[in-house]
Amino acid sequence: MIPILRASDAGELKRRVMNRSQLQNEEVSRIVKEIVARVRQEGDAALFDYTAKFDHVTMTAETVLVTKDEIARAYEAASTRSRGRTHG
Repeated sequence: MIPILRASDAGELKRRVMNRSQLQNEEVSRIVKEIVARVRQEGDAALFDYTAKFDHVTMTAETVLVTKDEIARAYEAASTRSRGRTHG
């Protein structure tokens, strides 16, 4: 469970942040760099692989293809919803 710290717990929050493991942060950075490098090198194939690994969903170029008709319908639906909003 994630602890909830109140504004009155500012000292405790600062202590926890300052005690975070630098090694853990370095490990996360290393993993992210590896993922970005692989996606740059392999493109969609890497994205589909990571989607399967992390989201447990199988995707291919064919299954993620969005047709012009789907785009037009989505645009119209978004436009219809936004017509009732005021901007300002």
